[in-house]
Amino acid sequence: MSAQSFVRWMIPSLFAYGLLQCILRFLQAQNIVLPIMLSSGLTALLHLLGCWVFTYKTGLGYKGAALSVSVSYWFNLLLLLLYVCYSHSCKETWTGFSREAFSGLLGFLKLGIPSTFMVCLQNWQFELLLLLSGFLSNPDLQTSLMSISQNTSSLVYVIPLGVSAAISTRVSNELGSGNPKAAKLAVFVASSTIVAEGLVVGLVLISFRKIWGQIYSQESQVEKAVASMMPWIALSHFFDGFQCVLLGTIRGCGRQKIGALVCLCSYYAVGIPASILLGFVLHKGVKGLWIGNICAIFVQDLVLIIFTILTDWEKQTTKANERMQNDGKPSNTDFPDPSYWICEGEGDLKAVSRRRHRHFDGRKLAPGYQRWLFVDTGSAHVRARKHCHWALTRQKDQEWQSASVRDRVRNGERRGNSEGRKEAIEAPTASKISQLAYVAIQFLSMAFVGHISHEKLAGASIGICFVNAVGFSALMFVSMALDTLCGHSFGEKQY
Repeated sequence: MSAQSFVRWMIPSLFAYGLLQCILRFLQAQNIVLPIMLSSGLTALLHLLGCWVFTYKTGLGYKGAALSVSVSYWFNLLLLLLYVCYSHSCKETWTGFSREAFSGLLGFLKLGIPSTFMVCLQNWQFELLLLLSGFLSNPDLQTSLMSISQNTSSLVYVIPLGVSAAISTRVSNELGSGNPKAAKLAVFVASSTIVAEGLVVGLVLISFRKIWGQIYSQESQVEKAVASMMPWIALSHFFDGFQCVLLGTIRGCGRQKIGALVCLCSYYAVGIPASILLGFVLHKGVKGLWIGNICAIFVQDLVLIIFTILTDWEKQTTKANERMQNDGKPSNTDFPDPSYWICEGEGDLKAVSRRRHRHFDGRKLAPGYQRWLFVDTGSAHVRARKHCHWALTRQKDQEWQSASVRDRVRNGERRGNSEGRKEAIEAPTASKISQLAYVAIQFLSMAFVGHISHEKLAGASIGICFVNAVGFSALMFVSMALDTLCGHSFGEKQY
């Protein structure tokens, strides 16, 4: 009954959560992270006060902890809505609702549905472990232990999750603007960062293993069980970091179908069978269920690493451009005329369409090169330079900005490298803080319930499990598609 009541009091939070995730993706695609960080931090602080008031001062008990989650999400949503509507930063990108919002729905669904499965398959497996723990001996203790382990894992998971959000935005921006090398660099920097983060967080978890259980319960049995789980939580977090970065890269490239298939196979063909074998057949209990989850994450990491290494970044840039064009948005270009001419070396001129990446005699323009190629139309011939054997000029002689293709390409690459390193490090920092605040909302609610009784904690854990699996995961449908589409659009400056 406690789980049912907890779910009912969390229903209002579903409506706020769906809208909130969409606004977060909209702002993150523009690298606007400071308002997100401030609003989420303020919300987390107020949630601490709200939990105390609704849980202990109103007589609602554990139901008050659920109500405080709803109030906090709505408060955060209101803050970000006010920022989007009245901030100068969103003046160009947000002009209000229009019929154009319903254009390109097919492309949106192609990204949204696989994105939903990526999130749902992961969350459903996570919550299924909690349900399986209820069939172990001493179910109240085992369910509470699994709940505490999952809450701890979720709390530290926000760090790689912030990197995942940042790398998804960064990759989609760079592919949309025609900078495949910068996208590849961002993935390398994020992967390097996440290794160090996993080691540091793992050591912290192991160091605090003997006192962590006291946050949730004063029972010595629970404290000892939590201490024995902390090393395994640290190991799973290390592998989770790679998973976050690689799935963020997958979303940034718009390859959500691959991500969904990998999640399905790793979690349900490897993880669940391994958890059942270790937890029930070999009698390892919650620890066995958790080790099975680690096996699934490890397999997923291996497969995603192979896909990332084999990624053709030039091809992904082309697909990003085509995705924007198929959605009815013209590709951004430095050449305003609808008709141009193209030649190879000093050969004869040939007609070329305005649209990028069109094939001519078995060849195609390199992604992003149109914005760098400026030629002097006063000369008798058009000469190509550097790596590109193709050059563009307009049909009619008009004054053009003259610049060296070699210098423009070199400067463009240098800009991509420096900005890639800077943004790949700075952007995740604010994103981590905001994600930490959102997870802290549920974490604090569970901590308050745990001090009522571990039976109430078990009921609240099952309630949150149900809401996360059925509600929050499904509501990620729209927002996960925005990861790719908003990123590409902002990269191409298609506001």
